[in-house]
Amino acid sequence: MEYIIKILSSHKIRPSHHRICVLKYLIQNKTHPTVEDILTGLAPVMPTISRATIYNTLHVLQEAGLVMALHESGSETRFDYRYRNHAHFYCIQCGRYIDVNTEYDCFNTRAIGPHSVNEVLVYFRGVCADCASGKKSEKTNKDKKTKKGGSES
Repeated sequence: MEYIIKILSSHKIRPSHHRICVLKYLIQNKTHPTVEDILTGLAPVMPTISRATIYNTLHVLQEAGLVMALHESGSETRFDYRYRNHAHFYCIQCGRYIDVNTEYDCFNTRAIGPHSVNEVLVYFRGVCADCASGKKSEKTNKDKKTKKGGSES
């Protein structure tokens, strides 16, 4: 808990109970959770926490550069704790985001010209190894279709 308070304080964020719990959840769950995932995960310890509180907390953490939002067309926004520079791989079949350990500090931002670069995001799309090998369960694909409004047939 002290570690999380230090992280928040070092980014000039008041370490409220909600902010500590949301950041702790993101640090402990590297699954790139949605707001709904965070709400469900925190409900046992914070039964009165609301979606609005989670959205507001994530916004504060994003503004400070501690959290990034991952957007994919047609799916819910997912969130990731920015503990280090890393890329993301998005599986177009199962919808999973996977952290990719790669160095990308090599980008020459001077080539951008007079523009001011705030951040560099590296993002890959394709089919994950589990889906490519058929290891993903039928249930995962059914759940994904249901969440997107598709049928389970």
